[in-house]
Amino acid sequence: MTPINERINATQRNQSCFFASIPVIGVALAFPLSLKTLKFFIMQAEIFTLCDAATMAGGKLNILGSFDTIGAHTFPCNHPLCAVACKLRFDVGEEGRHWIEMHFCDPDMRPVLKPIRQDFEIRIPGNQSQSHIHIWQHLGFHLERPGDYYFELKVDGETKSRIPLYVVQAQSR
Repeated sequence: MTPINERINATQRNQSCFFASIPVIGVALAFPLSLKTLKFFIMQAEIFTLCDAATMAGGKLNILGSFDTIGAHTFPCNHPLCAVACKLRFDVGEEGRHWIEMHFCDPDMRPVLKPIRQDFEIRIPGNQSQSHIHIWQHLGFHLERPGDYYFELKVDGETKSRIPLYVVQAQSR
């Protein structure tokens, strides 16, 4: 067995390491890469939604009434209650401490609410990806005027998703 084949067999036994191959003038060079030192895998935001309510039970995220538009007859106005739910997916190599942050901005990208930050840890015991669910419950927020507002999700300081909240002038009956 060649040394490269021995390394490939060892890699198949140890999922935390893999080999990269780079062609150099007709010769392939193989070298080990540790998943812990590479930022190869990218966390995915599977769900990020504004809704009437959200709960988590038995590892399941339950979402009620996902929406993106609010109508008001007069401005400024207050929205009484809502939730923002997110489900993140982490892969092998992304274990460890992370932080999540949610921002809510007005049409001029000024904060409507103070950013909310939460630290958490991801553990991946085998070679299957893991999810992290987070729910923010909001007991009212103030909307100054109609326009396109935004909820922004950041993980470890990097924007991963942005969803709109369209605030419109409702028609009188």
